[in-house]
Amino acid sequence: MKKALLFSSLSAGLTLVLLIVLFARQSALAQDKAPPEGPKWEYKVHTLISAERDAKGTEAVLNRVFGAGGWELCGTTIRSEKSSNDSTTTMFVFKRIKR
Repeated sequence: MKKALLFSSLSAGLTLVLLIVLFARQSALAQDKAPPEGPKWEYKVHTLISAERDAKGTEAVLNRVFGAGGWELCGTTIRSEKSSNDSTTTMFVFKRIKR
């Protein structure tokens, strides 16, 4: 009876040790792999001053230069200046995958 209890305890202990070793080995192998790199981006800024603002002309330029070139609008910022002409400057920030 004692031999059977000793054998089952020993067997359970060895099984546990083997599982721990196998799990540790798998974790170490998984950590050796570098994560995949994401895409590299390039950016371009287009500035538009309110005095130059012409809706159709602006659309044509944005479509021809940026849209056709694979650029995607990712942000805008507007700056107003109190002066004699009350000009507003709009900056468009575009990005695309680096070529």
